[in-house]
Amino acid sequence: MIVAGLAAVRAPMADFAHESAAILAANGRWDDALDLWNIAIRIDPGLAPAWVGRAEARLHVEPSPSGALDDLSHALSLDPTSAAARQARAEVRTAQGDFHGAVDDATAALKLDPNLSGAYLTRGQAWVAGGNDVQAVADLQEAVRLKPRLLVAWITMAWTRSRLHDDAGAMQAMDRALHLDSQNPLVWANRAALRAGQGDVDGAATDVAESLRLGPRLARPLEVRAQVEACQGRYPDALADCDQAIGMRSTSAYAMRATVRSCQGDEKGALQDAIQSGETATKAAVEYENGQWQAAIDDYRKAEDAHQGSEGYFQFYQFLAHRRLQEKDGFRTWMGENPLTNPWEKSIAGYLLGDVQEDALLAQAHDAGQQCEAAFYIGSMHLLGGDKAGARRFYERAAATHLAPYYEFRSALAELRRL
Repeated sequence: MIVAGLAAVRAPMADFAHESAAILAANGRWDDALDLWNIAIRIDPGLAPAWVGRAEARLHVEPSPSGALDDLSHALSLDPTSAAARQARAEVRTAQGDFHGAVDDATAALKLDPNLSGAYLTRGQAWVAGGNDVQAVADLQEAVRLKPRLLVAWITMAWTRSRLHDDAGAMQAMDRALHLDSQNPLVWANRAALRAGQGDVDGAATDVAESLRLGPRLARPLEVRAQVEACQGRYPDALADCDQAIGMRSTSAYAMRATVRSCQGDEKGALQDAIQSGETATKAAVEYENGQWQAAIDDYRKAEDAHQGSEGYFQFYQFLAHRRLQEKDGFRTWMGENPLTNPWEKSIAGYLLGDVQEDALLAQAHDAGQQCEAAFYIGSMHLLGGDKAGARRFYERAAATHLAPYYEFRSALAELRRL
């Protein structure tokens, strides 16, 4: 009778610990939540949702996602029909850089529960990380259809549409995010950065001022204001904001300071900051600007492996660097093995390979970002062909966009200094 009595209370005790942990997690108290999920699992090792919850907590608390992945695999062994476990494992696999595995798990979760908005979000984020922005937008749209107040989905969609050069769609998505949380300084900072990338410097300045008003002690608004100031050519002010953000222990502020110093032509300072940022893609960009062609090739390859940005653009720069070294490149072979999904990137690749004519590329450059990129790549091909006057003309067109966030803008400035 005593044993039976203990068994009767074990399940409610485990459920109570699990539910209490979930409340703590919802309030960001991940360490405390992890302790309670450990208790729930000790009471009832067969409680699959507790293993899922503990995995999420471990993902926030522990430096490596391997423990979380182990917990989710165990949860699925207990309940193979758990859509929540599949979705959570997709999140972990995205964090690990296993984007194909993440897509597979999110797809399996959606087969189990077609209305799981989080699975669409997770799959969309996996597509983004894997470089497939077209598929990402489709999944993100489905996520917000099912859950219109999903803030992170709107912000992710805004930046994904921006990479597809859908400026209007990007701004609509960011406006929706701002409507959902108008008191969030980071949403204002995101819209400011988006506007700066579109060439709307005045709108960006207004947004970043509101971001700083709402979050005066945050580093991110300062970094975005530095970006806006760089677009305005106010480099000393931009450096001062970067220094202040670095004083707040923001690692990403080093990348922004590298951007500003690149615009100024401070090659040594830009490279030092790029190294401090820990962003291999930023370091590769600065090396290219400095004429360190082999170092740029090596670091762009590392950035590709680390999925630090668009593999297409990394390949474009490697192609140009190989040509500067008068080496053969494997760009056409890479294109055959890794077909690009972004229409604009496909056009740039086609131009570099000689399959798209210069006039055709320029005709497709509708927004300021595309015009900056087209002018830089066309200028670079003129330079490789020995036409320095033509190269200068197009580099000056890229520089005239004042789009400091774009690698191509800074590369054009560096080429003009060399000509």
